Amino acid sequence: MLSPPATAGRLRREFRTITLQDLTREVVHAYDANDLLTFASAIAFRVLFAFIPFALFAFGLLGVFGLTGVWRHDVAPDLAHAVSPQA
Repeated sequence: MLSPPATAGRLRREFRTITLQDLTREVVHAYDANDLLTFASAIAFRVLFAFIPFALFAFGLLGVFGLTGVWRHDVAPDLAHAVSPQA
């Protein structure tokens, strides 16, 4: 394995020789070859749908630890503006 300064020097030399057009072509090719956009959208989808169970878990912890005052004074007033008056 090369030491970090030697690796950095090699990368610096290669970066000086590559044109912007070649760099762009390489990046686009790497995106296609590794199917990066598909994986990024899958991660975003999972994070979005994991937020709901996490929020329910956090609200459950408020109840378990007897922190109903946090709900009543901090969380509920902020949510009241975002939901219908009947809720």
